[in-house]
Amino acid sequence: MPVPLDLSALPPPVLRIVEELDRAGHASLLVGVCVREWIAGRCPTEIEISTEATPSAVLALFPRSVPIRPGTAMVPTTSVPVDVTATPGGGSPESALALRDFTLHAMGYDPLRGELHDPFAGRHDLAKGLLRAVAPAADVFFEDPLRALRAVRLAATLRVDVDGELERAMAAVGDALRRVAQPRVRFEIEATLLAVGAPKALHLLKRTGLEALLAPGVRDDAPAVVGALPFDLSLRLAGWLRDTHAAKILRRMRFRRPLVSRVDRLVRMHPIDVGLEPGHKVGLQRLINRSSEEEIAALLSLRRAELAAPDVAGRDAALYRVEALAAAIDRAREELALKRRRTDLVIDGAGVMSLLGCGPGPLIGRALRHLTACVARDPALNTRGTLEAILSDWAREHVS
Repeated sequence: MPVPLDLSALPPPVLRIVEELDRAGHASLLVGVCVREWIAGRCPTEIEISTEATPSAVLALFPRSVPIRPGTAMVPTTSVPVDVTATPGGGSPESALALRDFTLHAMGYDPLRGELHDPFAGRHDLAKGLLRAVAPAADVFFEDPLRALRAVRLAATLRVDVDGELERAMAAVGDALRRVAQPRVRFEIEATLLAVGAPKALHLLKRTGLEALLAPGVRDDAPAVVGALPFDLSLRLAGWLRDTHAAKILRRMRFRRPLVSRVDRLVRMHPIDVGLEPGHKVGLQRLINRSSEEEIAALLSLRRAELAAPDVAGRDAALYRVEALAAAIDRAREELALKRRRTDLVIDGAGVMSLLGCGPGPLIGRALRHLTACVARDPALNTRGTLEAILSDWAREHVS
């Protein structure tokens, strides 16, 4: 039975589409994600309307509409895009709700009468934070195995619990998931990893066996590590895929080649503190020369996230080592930058020796470093007269 509901946030252009369909004699309902988002107090970025009108009738009523898939046309508006979908077999919009995947999406809203159609108690499930299937869960996944990954993504983005029957059916999807187009799989994985609820969802992915199917060899601590990382896709993929054949997994999911390369390098270079001592200048400079500043920062973030859990063996000592290494990298980077800038000085080593009246030695290196640091702070100082004056002042304190 329809329940009164007032969604005052409904954009006027969307209401006009429903009114136009109604004037033409076509029953219509707002359905799916947009209804879920409005009820949850959020503003949807896309709108879906289910209607008795045929696809050709929709195109005739809205000349600017564009067919985007069989049975659905996108009607552009000044607020949000609106997908208008013909009900299968010419049925009513209410009957089409039974064909949805989860109860949270099987709600329809009639804005002309202010009524919510909720035959599967989706509003109740939304309030409880529960994800349930509309039909028997096994049937839902048989129709489209990708819905199992969609459930994982919703657990991450909406931070809902998955119904027991639904989770058991997810575990039975198995190899059927291999037949799904990989770009669709990639979308679900990306959205899951970048969600606040990613750790909880990754536990679900592992419990159901879907993770072993998609990414064999993922470590048990992956959910905690991903949750401790910034919301950066390459970094979270690396946190998830440590100790796996990351490049092979990501290529199979059709991730973009540059992203695959970045993640593969992070996984291969992790952990950054193995075999690299804070006092080993040659090793530090080699790392700086072969890696970008962003890549080194990502490796440090990855290692810190890995050590964030309190039950990691030797955690305190390892964290101290990582922070010492980070400080040493900063010092080495600064020294390397000063060394590179030294060649830009208008005074070279021979000039310094002439001004100080001494031969080669450590003193000349210290003097050049001082001049380089001064010019790095203010490039306008890089004139012969100014540097000679700076060097004279410095010599009074450092040359006996």
